[in-house]
Amino acid sequence: MPRGSKPGERRGGRQKGTPNKTVVAKAAHILAAAGETAKAPSFSAYTRLFELAEDYDRDLAVALAKRPRNRTEIVECRERLARTLKDLLPYEKPRLTTTKVQGDKNYPLFDLSTLSDKELAFLRRTVLKAKQIDEGG
Repeated sequence: MPRGSKPGERRGGRQKGTPNKTVVAKAAHILAAAGETAKAPSFSAYTRLFELAEDYDRDLAVALAKRPRNRTEIVECRERLARTLKDLLPYEKPRLTTTKVQGDKNYPLFDLSTLSDKELAFLRRTVLKAKQIDEGG
């Protein structure tokens, strides 16, 4: 049984139209000579969302500059901008979370062994008077 590719059949290798190292190096050299930096093509969802928010903000400014003749266009622009900014907000300002500070039986938060009996009694009375706070909200 014959092995290998059939006549005219291609297997593996560079895809048609993919530039080789020489072509990429020449393009980078030309860009460097022009004062621009060569960068690899990339897509950032955050950057695109930010650009989209800027576009919606520009649309809103244009709609407001026309004088408020078309209220629905203004409302629509504001809603699109608000939705985009709502999606963008977690990347700008992360949510704050509460951290419960608690000790362990083997590693307590406070060393109470240095307190006198009178101080311990005062601490016990104070703790018993305090109200417990609901952690749910």
